[in-house]
Amino acid sequence: MKTHLQRTPADEPVFRLLDKKRTEGKPHFVYMTAAGNKFLRCYYGKMTAYFSTLEVLPPVDMNSTGLHHTE
Repeated sequence: MKTHLQRTPADEPVFRLLDKKRTEGKPHFVYMTAAGNKFLRCYYGKMTAYFSTLEVLPPVDMNSTGLHHTE
């Protein structure tokens, strides 16, 4: 989270939330957790929107994932 916030513009939603919580006087752990949650919600929304545009998901090669199915 710290690295993301160091490299993001000031008008980005996660940075704005972090700055708001900081000015409210919230403790470090509280505003960093809130910013992390905001980042994950935004990321999830972007990924969900992207996957909904795909007609068919590409197949996954289970041998390359390291997850081997044994019966």
